[in-house]
Amino acid sequence: MKLPTVCYWRQIKFSELTSNGVTQNYVEVLHQWDKLHKCKLRNTKPRDLTDIPPRIYSNANDSLCPVRFLIFFRGLCAPTQERVLCNPANKAILKEFQLQNLPYLYNQNLPICSNTISTATKELALEMGFRIGSIALGMA
Repeated sequence: MKLPTVCYWRQIKFSELTSNGVTQNYVEVLHQWDKLHKCKLRNTKPRDLTDIPPRIYSNANDSLCPVRFLIFFRGLCAPTQERVLCNPANKAILKEFQLQNLPYLYNQNLPICSNTISTATKELALEMGFRIGSIALGMA
């Protein structure tokens, strides 16, 4: 099963579709294993990547549109960053980015591991303004 912590940018394809003169962005997520297609002794064949992958279409009416978020988030990661979720860059790396006028905020050499993603998710939810009870966020 593919966890979000081991998702690579090469698995996320940014595309656009034009229909009736209207262009709409969408994201395809390319993956071979997931909860519905688990790797196990009786299933050793990965999902065929020629199948149509799941698509997420942009929604201009949604302030939390995942496509808009992914496009924005990709811009905060260096083009050479392979993993989607990496830890924040330290002060030295941030200073280097700033001296080069680069918008990057993450250390591509320090990916988030499965033990720390829940903490990062809670912090992200708070940063985005979600005011959910402490029990729902798992902070009880």
